Amino acid sequence: QRDSRFEIQTPTATSFIRGTEFRVKVEDNSATRLEVLEGAVDFGSAAENVSVKGSFGSWIEAAGNTPDAPHSLPAAPAELFTPEDKQVLDDGLATYQFSWATVENAAKYHLEVAADADFKQLVEEAWLEGANADMMSLRIDTLEPGTYFWRVSALDSQGYESPWSQPRYFIYPLK
Repeated sequence: QRDSRFEIQTPTATSFIRGTEFRVKVEDNSATRLEVLEGAVDFGSAAENVSVKGSFGSWIEAAGNTPDAPHSLPAAPAELFTPEDKQVLDDGLATYQFSWATVENAAKYHLEVAADADFKQLVEEAWLEGANADMMSLRIDTLEPGTYFWRVSALDSQGYESPWSQPRYFIYPLK
């Protein structure tokens, strides 16, 4: 609602949200990472925060610390190559090679495969290490026949994640 306030509190930071799309992650060491895809978020504590705009992120290592200056997010993979959009995969495949355009300065990629276009019904999620990692082989012989959607994001060496690529879908046929 207009003029309403939405906050997310973690052990190390509070995020104040203003009409935006964002991700807040609590890391293994309890540090908090914010990634703003669209809009703006005031990030930190009530006493000390930074304004983080779309395509940027910030990090707070411990409660009471000052948030890092906004950091540019990596670009999303510009193109997904295989499987091609609307491709019908062959019956009997045990694995399939997913491939996409590499992203400059990417250290890792995040691949999701879902049974729905909103990616609420994930059937596979994989992380691929490496700056030149542009292929991922996944087991697909356990998939039920149907339509599946896939997308990829890139992570830089500091752990900031890009927005998602444009999704594609493939069809796994009846056996």
